[in-house]
Amino acid sequence: EPADAGPPADRAATARDARGRVQEALAALAPEHRAVVLLRLGHGLRLEEVARALDVTDRTVRNRLRAAAVLLERELRRRGLSREDLP
Repeated sequence: EPADAGPPADRAATARDARGRVQEALAALAPEHRAVVLLRLGHGLRLEEVARALDVTDRTVRNRLRAAAVLLERELRRRGLSREDLP
């Protein structure tokens, strides 16, 4: 079997399940927290760019990111995930 055949089916299913639970945890965040997480981490915007996109200050973005990290970690734990489980 070729070395680049991909992960075994069970690992792929586990990764899909984890991605689904991460999406559920993101959806559970308040819109202002979800927006900063998705713009910063999902789209790779710099803090200043996120602030401009949301029409808020850089400080507000930093505060929302900090709060979102705590809330997201709590939501992930509720779904049986830790940082090590993230895809």
